[in-house]
Amino acid sequence: MKDEIYFNKPLSFSKIMELLDQYPDLKKINCPPSLYSRTSSKYLEALDELGIAVVPVEKKDVPKSIKMRKQKKYRNY
Repeated sequence: MKDEIYFNKPLSFSKIMELLDQYPDLKKINCPPSLYSRTSSKYLEALDELGIAVVPVEKKDVPKSIKMRKQKKYRNY
């Protein structure tokens, strides 16, 4: 099973329980920074006690090769 997931919905008690049931080996939850800041500190502490880290991650940019293709496409018009 996965030990690391990306989750982009608000963490509530029921969602946390679903995640623990679905991923029993879970060690790390990545989420958007905006979601992390809205997550209750009680939930973050409880997950930490269970050995699960909640980490805010920035969205990665589009790969350079895709950017170049888009630029070429629009230059032809």
